[in-house]
Amino acid sequence: MPIGRLHHVVLDTPDPGGSASFWSEVLGHPVTYRSAAWTVVAVDDRTSGLAFQLAPDHDPPTWPDPARPMQIHLDVMVDDLEVAHRRVLALGARPLLAPDSDHVYADPAGHPFCLVRRPGWAPVVDDAGPFDSAPHYPDRMKIPQVITVTGQGSVRTPVDRVELSVGVEIDRPEPGVAFQAAAASVSAVLSVLADAGVDSRHVRTTDLRLGPRTHYQDGREVVLGYVSGQHLIAVTEGLAGVPRLLGDLAMTGIEGVRFDGISFRTGDTTPYLSQARELAMADAHRKAADYARLALRELGPVLSVSESPGGGGPLPVGKRAMAMSAEMAVAPGESATDVSVEVVFGLI
Repeated sequence: MPIGRLHHVVLDTPDPGGSASFWSEVLGHPVTYRSAAWTVVAVDDRTSGLAFQLAPDHDPPTWPDPARPMQIHLDVMVDDLEVAHRRVLALGARPLLAPDSDHVYADPAGHPFCLVRRPGWAPVVDDAGPFDSAPHYPDRMKIPQVITVTGQGSVRTPVDRVELSVGVEIDRPEPGVAFQAAAASVSAVLSVLADAGVDSRHVRTTDLRLGPRTHYQDGREVVLGYVSGQHLIAVTEGLAGVPRLLGDLAMTGIEGVRFDGISFRTGDTTPYLSQARELAMADAHRKAADYARLALRELGPVLSVSESPGGGGPLPVGKRAMAMSAEMAVAPGESATDVSVEVVFGLI
């Protein structure tokens, strides 16, 4: 029975972060833990690997000078020695022997390591891919090094558009008579809207109906009459004429008119959406930074952003009977443009 299992190989360095970044690139594994005094490079955050601890007075080996020998060094197997040679030099490694000799180097902190040609029994190094699981851990689940948060942003916006909902419903003994009476009432409503300056392009019919009004008597359905009507939506730009318009609809005595409600909204929300998105992203960054700090990690780059439908729709005033007055006062207040974003950050 073994006494224990090898955990991290720990190397002293004056710069734990820089050493971790170097070896992360060389090995293709992520930095799974990072603080000012300690960093780790491993397959994932549940795997042992290379650790680097802060040593401000670190005195690196000067091999092949026997005054300060290697004592320990790392062998890194590669598929192509010449390609690997060029890549580690680009990362900051320093050759310790002549270029045509063995591939022995020092990392930026002075730790010696060798590049060795991959033996035949070992899997191809490139098959692992950057930041993938090592080939000799085929059953290990890859754990994404990410954090996902939701950011919220809301901007108060002025109301400059009004949507009126008006219904017409007429009941007559005959269907043709009901339809004609409803048409006359709708024409009268359209005239009132036109006189109030509502553009005809901003008035639409959302429901047109004609059908019997029935009830059951002695076990059978009896037709009592016919109901015809329409439902109209009218949109006005600005609030100035709205109180007078409501009064006109009430005072003209148009048969069958029903006032179904009023909604207030902001016409062009584009500039407010941009502000709300900025606030939502700032909120997401704050939350992610808090969670990363609590997890003893550093926040990495944004990996994805998705926006969910937010508010900013109309502010409705409930259905009410039309008062018999020349004007009906309205209080539109303010609207709001809301944005919700889901942001995925990488963790370092």
